[in-house]
Amino acid sequence: MPEETQQNNQVNTIAPGSSESDQPVEFTPSQSQSPSPLPRQQVTPEMQKLQNAIRELQKFQLAVEAASDQIMILDSKGIVIYINKACQDVSGYAQTDFVGKDTYDMWGRFLPGEEFDELWDTIKNKQKTYVGEVHKIKKDGSKYITNTRISPITEGNNVLFFVAIEQDVTKSKEVDRMKTEFVSIASHQLRTPLSAIKLNLALLMDGSFGQVTPEQFDYLKKLDQSNERMIELIDLLLNVSKIESGRLVLKPEPFNLSEILDSVLEELYLKMEKKNLHVDINIAQDVPQVILDKKLTRHVVINLISNAVKYTNPTGRIQISIYKQDDNIVVKVEDSGVGIPEIAKSKIFQKFFRADNVKAMETDGTGLGLYLVKIAVDSWGGDVWFESKESEGSSFFFTVPLHRVVKENDGLSLGA
Repeated sequence: MPEETQQNNQVNTIAPGSSESDQPVEFTPSQSQSPSPLPRQQVTPEMQKLQNAIRELQKFQLAVEAASDQIMILDSKGIVIYINKACQDVSGYAQTDFVGKDTYDMWGRFLPGEEFDELWDTIKNKQKTYVGEVHKIKKDGSKYITNTRISPITEGNNVLFFVAIEQDVTKSKEVDRMKTEFVSIASHQLRTPLSAIKLNLALLMDGSFGQVTPEQFDYLKKLDQSNERMIELIDLLLNVSKIESGRLVLKPEPFNLSEILDSVLEELYLKMEKKNLHVDINIAQDVPQVILDKKLTRHVVINLISNAVKYTNPTGRIQISIYKQDDNIVVKVEDSGVGIPEIAKSKIFQKFFRADNVKAMETDGTGLGLYLVKIAVDSWGGDVWFESKESEGSSFFFTVPLHRVVKENDGLSLGA
């Protein structure tokens, strides 16, 4: 029979064949005592900041790993020390294939020598961001195109490391190519009947098929103007498609930009006179001749000045300047017109884009003019940009690099 002991309301039950020390002990509430609390380490504000920083770093690492863009980190010598998962997914190479490679392995072998030299000079010596398009090769041998941005991370004058972000644009480039090809074919097919309409309208208006009344002449004139706008649109589409596809045959020749300017102002004279616009021309004496395709350059100049004429109110002002600045010739077209709304500024060079304020003011327009300006200036290695404030006017600029000018004792060389 088990031995039972009762003392101070405590009951210990001892199982046969076991000692008292082996048995669980039950305490009544009156006997239980709370154990002394263990000392807790105090969390200081510094420790809390460190913990928060670690959590934020972990979030950032997860975000970089999950990003669809390819992200690489290179040390100050240009050696790859990290790549995210997208680099492996796009290229087919493993992480071990990337880590330890230098900038030449990553980009130089896919670029012309002078372009790679420019890349390294930009990020290492100038400590600026390099932006470019690189045609690369996957592990399986297939080709792909990336938009590449490489930025130096600096402290003072020292480069700590580089961050490269690449976006695979192969599919979008192919879609653009097919759209360009379609536009080119459609434009060619439309150009022929429009030219025939233009010829027949001219014959009708000059009385070749019989005398027309003044009222009939007015109708024919409106038809001719509409047909002419269609021809201009088709020509613009054809020019854009040729530049985009690289099929535009450029014929560089030496000329003065002032020649182009005079020709454009003469063409737009009646429109400027109708609105009573005041035009100032400032051309610096030291501006040399340039060597560019004359027709393409004229497209750029007439688009910028005709926009200034269209979107400047009567009695407004237009100022055109040509001058040298650093390693470029700069052409500036400034107006006191309607300006560009803040919301539209990021889209101003996009194909077919027109800001709402100019659509209300001028219903005719294709949204292709500034797009053509951008790709034309890009084609000769220049830059184009603008400054604008809504209701106060705009200034558009484009540059011609000085290596595309006629140099003394150097004939017609295009330079480097």
